[in-house]
Amino acid sequence: MTTTLAMLRPCTHERPGVKVRAFTLVEVLVSMVILAMMMLIITTVISQAQRSWKAASSKVSQFREARLAFDTITRNLRQASIDTHRTFLWGTATYSSDPLAPPSGSGRTAHLGIKFDAASRLVSGGGGAAELPGHAVIFQAPLGKTAMGEGSSLDISGLKNLLCTRGYFVQFGTDASFLPIGLASRLQAKYRYRLYEYQPNTENNTVYNVAGNQEWATIELSDARNTVRPLADNILMLGFAVSFASPAADSVPRLAGNSDEMSLEYGFNSYEAPEAAKRFRLPRYAHIFMIAMDEESAARLAQIHNTSPPDSVRSSGATFTSPNQLFGQTGDLAKVRAYMDSQRLNYRIFNSAVLIVGSES
Repeated sequence: MTTTLAMLRPCTHERPGVKVRAFTLVEVLVSMVILAMMMLIITTVISQAQRSWKAASSKVSQFREARLAFDTITRNLRQASIDTHRTFLWGTATYSSDPLAPPSGSGRTAHLGIKFDAASRLVSGGGGAAELPGHAVIFQAPLGKTAMGEGSSLDISGLKNLLCTRGYFVQFGTDASFLPIGLASRLQAKYRYRLYEYQPNTENNTVYNVAGNQEWATIELSDARNTVRPLADNILMLGFAVSFASPAADSVPRLAGNSDEMSLEYGFNSYEAPEAAKRFRLPRYAHIFMIAMDEESAARLAQIHNTSPPDSVRSSGATFTSPNQLFGQTGDLAKVRAYMDSQRLNYRIFNSAVLIVGSES
């Protein structure tokens, strides 16, 4: 029995003369401080990673929308049409009230046209240069938009090459009129710069109005809900420069004018070209640049400016008035980049040269 009890006793590893020690209070406190510091470091790293992921996600999402909008402009602008033809002239007129009067000569003319201009001049009723920054464009193209579809007395929706007017411009304002009617009371309207597409239906194309002359050459906002649609939010500026195949001096985009808006000379009107060789013709190339910002940066500016346009482009010192100051390390676009970086704003500048298919070589 003595042997059995001895076998059931717990085995101890204590050696004679050695005491077992526990953690002291100081050691516990030091351990807790170290653990807290490690938790703080881990939390900081996770927080920074979340912010970086959120910023990257916002940038990718926002700039995907801007990229699609930019591609829409370049794709449709390539299809710009103009019906250049020669006709008899009676002086400077293309007709005579006297059916027996002989023509004095012949010249080039067109019913269609294309126009690049400062958005504040080309868009009717849209505000000044602060609300309508940069350039706008309006042209005719076979893009087939019509309201006479299924259910109409005459369904022409299958005619995909109907001649339509198209226009593109950037405007600052609220999106209240474009919110879904059923949800307008539940959604909060946002004041932003937006890229818009002007797309009246082909059956309302004023180019068919003989008495209208250049009625097509103005973007009308009186019926904006039916003729204008937003393509992308937070587009700060849209700019164009045109060039022709000849003379060689026109192969470089030109800028000129004052510091308040994109100048008229930088634009082009096929009806009022300063040189007779360019009148009633499409330019060979249209150089397009577009400045976009992500939603997080735009929301931050909106908290500062409320319903006023936060003109970050002008704040950068870029004037867009000199033909040699658009590109380069000290050019206007470089100034915009430097300012955006200094304000920690997420942005992207899109830039492309578009070959217009219908132009004459």
